[in-house]
Amino acid sequence: MCGIAGIYDPEHSLGISTDVLRRMSGVIRHRGPDDEGFHEDGVVALAMRRLSIIDLQTGKQPVSNEDGTVHAVYNGEIYNFRELRADLQSRGHTFRTRTDSEVIVHAYEEEGIDCVQRFRGMFAFALWDSRTRRFFLARDRLGIKPLHYLARDGSLIFGSEIKSILCHPKVPREVDLEALDYFFTYRYIPDPLTIFRDIRKLPPGHLLEAGDGRITLRRYWEVPEPDEDTARDPALSRRLLEELDDAVRMRLVSDVPLGAFLSGGVDSSAVVAAMAQAQKEPVKTFSIGFEEKAFDEGAYARITAARYGTDHHERVVNAADFDLLNENVGSFDEPFGDISSIPTHLLSGMAREKVTVALSGDGGDELFAGYERYGVDRAFARLDFLPLSLRRSLFGALASAWPASLRGRAWVERFSHARIERYLVSGSSLRRRERHDLYAPDLMAQLGPESPQEQMLVHWEARRRGDPLDRLLYLDIKTYLPGDILTKVDRMSMANSLEVRVPILDHRFVELAMRIPARIKLAGGVGKKIFREAISGRVPRQVLNRPKHGFNVPVLGWLKGPMAPYTDEILLDSRTAGRRYFNQNWVASLLGNPRLRAANIYKVWLLLVFELWHRRYIDESGTSRGMG
Repeated sequence: MCGIAGIYDPEHSLGISTDVLRRMSGVIRHRGPDDEGFHEDGVVALAMRRLSIIDLQTGKQPVSNEDGTVHAVYNGEIYNFRELRADLQSRGHTFRTRTDSEVIVHAYEEEGIDCVQRFRGMFAFALWDSRTRRFFLARDRLGIKPLHYLARDGSLIFGSEIKSILCHPKVPREVDLEALDYFFTYRYIPDPLTIFRDIRKLPPGHLLEAGDGRITLRRYWEVPEPDEDTARDPALSRRLLEELDDAVRMRLVSDVPLGAFLSGGVDSSAVVAAMAQAQKEPVKTFSIGFEEKAFDEGAYARITAARYGTDHHERVVNAADFDLLNENVGSFDEPFGDISSIPTHLLSGMAREKVTVALSGDGGDELFAGYERYGVDRAFARLDFLPLSLRRSLFGALASAWPASLRGRAWVERFSHARIERYLVSGSSLRRRERHDLYAPDLMAQLGPESPQEQMLVHWEARRRGDPLDRLLYLDIKTYLPGDILTKVDRMSMANSLEVRVPILDHRFVELAMRIPARIKLAGGVGKKIFREAISGRVPRQVLNRPKHGFNVPVLGWLKGPMAPYTDEILLDSRTAGRRYFNQNWVASLLGNPRLRAANIYKVWLLLVFELWHRRYIDESGTSRGMG
């Protein structure tokens, strides 16, 4: 596991400086505190930070082929590297290390950049071929590992984290207003956008190629569509279990201590069960709990831990732990609104005291319709037989007349939307009509009247056939999963120099899961129905049959209580008030009215995160804000 960064500058328009390259590496030291490496040749400058996991002694980067014409830096794990290594050696390739990173350059020699199709794992890498003068970036299929870049006149600056790119003196810090709108609407910024106008995320399952003054993007993998043959397979539950076991076994390869996150939910319990069956020593497991019992899952985690005799560790989170907020803002480099990032940070820190690698259960909800919102979508769809125009007229009028003192207006309003619009609205923090309350007139004028949906709708429109729920799962795998869940886990784990592996997102397991029609996943209104059947003999009954809980955090009580003075101090400060992004009168009224504050508590959180980010990344840099 590493952090990578570098520059590709064939026309010398950006400039390659050893000092800049070392700063680009130094700011991501947390991703790889064990070692660093560099390669410069006048056209390309590559840097890496290494967290030693496999081949502790000789697995240094950058790696090169036998004659030094191909160089690569790489972040992640290729779990089938031993199989690939044996095949490449049989073709005459010579290996100097035992690490997985070296298979990249030799596989590239044999198959070109399409070698990425053979890699089974999580990865982001940069590769320079000095013979063809081609430069490549690649990101794993599901987006487990991050990769960002700035492209200008055929040249590139790239990095695992945005902070590396910002080290280059020619990178401006201008706020992308479209990305800002996405953040306040969905609490994260979907790829390819970042909060910086000139910096982009490489989408999951994509390659970038640069050469001859051109930069091109190409998708190399796609999520398969559901098929009826898979639905009719009588051995489907057994196949799911076999694929999960295989994915877990592959992720137990490590030369350092290894453990698992155990939330008390179905997915992490299934992973821990597979680990316990695959290794002799007790699994080290780690859980986070809360003082507020309504949010605490510790009892369920302890049930699974007891069944498998794990070496279990727990930590209780309270409002005082939100002192980590400023540190977290620096870890994400752009505004990130998932409040569970703080307990994830604490969980990662606790695990790092005992292990260097942890397995997690992320991905199961998106693959098997585990979130409550999928069932809600099904329930709302029962009225979709009515023409949309009629529903807009009837329920739109009813919502407009709904008394402000009564709850339920948002639910009534949802019936007036088309299905995809209803789904997106249900997951947003900022409704279309609310944008006029929050945003300053100048910002609204630049954004226009439409709420941000384009990045979401492109994935909905990509799947036009079949059950709409299958389309929603596809949408979430393309957006929410990499943009929120995997971003959170990567940044918070790497902030603690901890590698997290995600067996449920093994691409072979994903391909099997996504071929299963949604009606089987949500049969009888029960999310993950087929997955629960597959693991029913392993996961304790109390865990298997409990309602979906999610990694919820008691933010409402904290923001109204112990965090309120700090929040008010930041958001009512003259520096904050002087910005041209928001309607400061509305913000002040929100903070001063307890009822309004409670109803808009997530907006308070997002405003706080954005302001802290702005102070750190824009104000302190002394550069422009992007509101011109």
